[in-house]
Amino acid sequence: MQDKGLGFGAKIRSKELTENLQKQVKSEDLIAFGFESEFVGRLPVAVVLESLTVDDLYQILRNPNNPIIRSKKADFKAYGIDVLFDDEALKLLAEKAMRKKPEPGDW
Repeated sequence: MQDKGLGFGAKIRSKELTENLQKQVKSEDLIAFGFESEFVGRLPVAVVLESLTVDDLYQILRNPNNPIIRSKKADFKAYGIDVLFDDEALKLLAEKAMRKKPEPGDW
């Protein structure tokens, strides 16, 4: 959908523009890019994931059925301790998790 550039004369694209382009990728594009058609045919759905925000992470932690929070409560319960995670603590955990977010090259 766009020309690519290389070097000092290349046009710089915003991250938002790149993410919007990824949402428009079709099977034919993957084949044109070099994927084998047999491989692409085995992918029933192509999905582009969006980054979570701090509020998204907080809402996940706030969910009463969250397996992370439930397991931590169970860990403390094994020692006879009833632990309570209040909203302020969950917000702090969400903010810390966002700061530790890996960059795409870190995978």
